[in-house]
Amino acid sequence: MVSFPLTWCDMELRGSIDFRWLPETIEKVFISITYLGEEIDLTALPQSLKKFELCVNPFVGSADLMHLPGNMELLVLAVSKLDGTVNLEHLPCKLKTLSLYQNYFSGTLNLTKLPDGIQGMQLWANDFSGTMDLSNLPASLNELVVEGNDFSGWTDFSQIPETLKILDISDNEDMEGEVVVQGDLVVIAGRTKVKVIE
Repeated sequence: MVSFPLTWCDMELRGSIDFRWLPETIEKVFISITYLGEEIDLTALPQSLKKFELCVNPFVGSADLMHLPGNMELLVLAVSKLDGTVNLEHLPCKLKTLSLYQNYFSGTLNLTKLPDGIQGMQLWANDFSGTMDLSNLPASLNELVVEGNDFSGWTDFSQIPETLKILDISDNEDMEGEVVVQGDLVVIAGRTKVKVIE
């Protein structure tokens, strides 16, 4: 059965959106630069969905990431007004990219139970806090961007995977530690207390 993507971009759409009306066969949803707001129910997304992007919309409220479609490969919830804590312990096993940047998410993050195949995580410009545990990052991960949060304390960077190419921890002023740069890794650590050893 043919599945057509839903694309709403740069439209003067207003009000709320109910994802229960999405077709059960849809695989891609892209909603960007609208006036759609209010809360979103990610638990209502169809199981067929592989790529879901909400970017530059005034959505508010929390984001339940524990009951996402099992086939999801890409999730973007960016440049919105979403807040609350985020649970990363039950993400879809097929997820490759997670982008939650420029919101108001807060609390600590558990990065020890990520999907084995995840490749990119853009979590910058939020209010995440606490100490980051990088001891069990997936070997598939090649980009981790947590710039502009409130992470703090001593962080052990000795076990980051060799596949990691970009590590941006800048603008976490109370984060401490040492990063030894190996291979093609690029480390951005401005405005932190982290020592980068080339």
